Amino acid sequence: MIQKFYLLFLTFSMIILAISYLRDINSLKIRTVTLLILLHLLCGVLISPDLIKNIFSLALLSYSCWEFYKATKQNIIFWFLSILSGILLYYSMRSLHAEIIYTTIVIFMLYGLYLLFASNQTVNSLKHVNLIFFIPVGISFFANLLTQNPHAIISLIIILQFSDIFAYFGGKYFGSYKIFPATSPNKTAEGLLFSVLGVALALLLNKLYIQSMTQSWWLIAIVILPLFSIASNAGDLIFSKVKRSLKIKDYSDILPGHGGVLDRIDNVIYSSPLMYLLIHTI
Repeated sequence: MIQKFYLLFLTFSMIILAISYLRDINSLKIRTVTLLILLHLLCGVLISPDLIKNIFSLALLSYSCWEFYKATKQNIIFWFLSILSGILLYYSMRSLHAEIIYTTIVIFMLYGLYLLFASNQTVNSLKHVNLIFFIPVGISFFANLLTQNPHAIISLIIILQFSDIFAYFGGKYFGSYKIFPATSPNKTAEGLLFSVLGVALALLLNKLYIQSMTQSWWLIAIVILPLFSIASNAGDLIFSKVKRSLKIKDYSDILPGHGGVLDRIDNVIYSSPLMYLLIHTI
């Protein structure tokens, strides 16, 4: 099934790549090529043994936390603690009671929303919590899905990418009402509405091609549409809020057109616990 998805994605990638090169927009070309390379790398990891998936997850955790550690200029001991926190949660997730895991997810989601509406001074004062708790928790849930339920990762990536693409073009061509102008001037209410449409099409793609949805598909769709549209945009806004408080543009420049790893996976970090919650409760 994953191999089938990869062939479909390869065809889709070539179409998107061709479109990006037909348009004379250099930044869009660079961003598109980088994104496609990253998605193909993820597809390669998805069809790899668990050892490769664990190595990939550890590298993702380590480098993401390193970017945040460098940006916030914390003591390096907090970077080691963040990696330890992520590893402990990843391995303990299989033995913890469901109630504890679900409580952790709820606290994680509410904490993210608190960051979004907090003052820059408050966000700066919570940099240790963000490094040791917020980032490791999000990546740990992603890593768990990667090894235990690769189809959920496929669904998550499709949903987030469609949400991003539709929000971008909806905001670019129709956006007028800015929802968080101080944090992210490009985020508009119209873009958020278009992201809901993107999630809807992503769910349809899941249903038609991946066929990983249960018979409660319409119930899942009703739940996922608003939640993932909000989570996708909130993840981007939360990490943008942190960047604004630090007065930096990107967390690093390792990914051409995207900035750092955290700039690319901000919505993945915030949405992975939500995906875990959904597939274990619905």
